[in-house]
Parts: sequence; structure tokens; C-alpha cells
Amino acid sequence: MAYPTEMYEDMFRKKTGAYFTKEEKKYIIDFGDANNMSSSKRIYIQAIYCMKRLVPILIIRLIVQIKVKKTFKKEEAPESFQILYKEFAEIILLTAMKKYSTNSVK
Repeated sequence: MAYPTEMYEDMFRKKTGAYFTKEEKKYIIDFGDANNMSSSKRIYIQAIYCMKRLVPILIIRLIVQIKVKKTFKKEEAPESFQILYKEFAEIILLTAMKKYSTNSVK
């Protein structure tokens, strides 16, 4: 899941018009790290699990948004990220949907 880091950065740049500060860059690397069980990876896996259980997408979207918001508060994410939690959740949900759909077709 290294690629969501670039997706997060692009989304952040489009929404705010600014680049990450050092603190934001450090946090987003930890949040979106693919090598260990990062926060975003746990949320991503839970979204795929819900899709396999045929939970409606609307409910999965709400679950992911709530999880991202709680994670940002718990991990004391920068304020600029806490404001954009819905956009971060949308990126996680879309990547999970893409992964689930490619695995379902086989």
C-alpha cells in the first residue's frame, strides 16, 4: 500500500493548494506505510472484509469514515488531516473496492 501515500498527497494538494509540512509528511508515511500493519492498512483490510460479507457500500463508507476520524484523533494527526478525513476515507474505500473487484472477477 505504498501508492496511497502519493494519492493522499495529490488529494491534499488539490484540496488545500499546499504541500505537506515535515510533520504532515512524517505522519502520512506512518499512516500509509505498506510494510507493516499501519492504520490505513487495517482500515483497508476491514473494508475488504465487509465487502466479502456483502455489506452495502454506503455502510462500508460510513464505517471507513468513522474509523479514519477516530484514528486521526487517537494518533493525534495534524489538524489539516483531521479536517480532510472524509477524503482520506474515500481513497481507502476506492482502493479497497478496486482490489475487491479485481479479485471477484477471477
